[in-house]
Amino acid sequence: MALNLKSSIFDADPDAKPREPVKYQGPEFSVVCYDYDDGPVALDGWMFKTDPVIARLVTELYGGIAEEFEHKRYTMKAATNRTSLDIVITGVESDMKLWNGSTLVHHCTGTHFLSDPPCKGVKGDECGCPETIRERKQAARDKWGPRPDIRVRFRLADDQELGTGEMKTGSWDLSGELESYLAARLAHAEERDPAGEIAAELYIKTVEFVIKNGKSKGTTVSYQYPSLRNIRPWNEAIAE
Repeated sequence: MALNLKSSIFDADPDAKPREPVKYQGPEFSVVCYDYDDGPVALDGWMFKTDPVIARLVTELYGGIAEEFEHKRYTMKAATNRTSLDIVITGVESDMKLWNGSTLVHHCTGTHFLSDPPCKGVKGDECGCPETIRERKQAARDKWGPRPDIRVRFRLADDQELGTGEMKTGSWDLSGELESYLAARLAHAEERDPAGEIAAELYIKTVEFVIKNGKSKGTTVSYQYPSLRNIRPWNEAIAE
């Protein structure tokens, strides 16, 4: 075959050249404790969203039922009764984000911008978020303020060959725990492992409280969120 490629239409405008497709390098599966496809509905255990092969292996490990569903990346979801997963943490990210559709319009630490905002200001400037947690939560509910964006990347200690998983949450509770004490525990465990690997339990934490005002006063309600416990160096965990 002879190639005779002489066009040079993009020489004057190289930025307009089509880019070679990049293969998606995201996690092989994600886990959630709420099913937002039907709700949100609080789940009795972790639900895995993944492909058919991993879904089958997950149900063999933890039991549960796998079924097909529509998602931009995953094709199967496997609901389990496991409220706690032994994991090997490969990364934790936590910041504050506000999205308008697919556009990130506010990205900050809670006090300073982490990226250039679309209007006024630049990365590093004060972001203007309210000071109190009550005000921050209200701003997020009103859709003009950011909310926590937390991602925990990990491998399952029970079968690391399944690849990397991700737990993503906007939980204010977990955000507070990370800032108060979990971040320090994670850093200490990472320092004590030669490879910097961290073992932990990723578990579903339930909070109950009594409504104090309004028509539902005196009613006990509950909610749940993902959290971490039993954090330690991976080399110590495998020696247990």
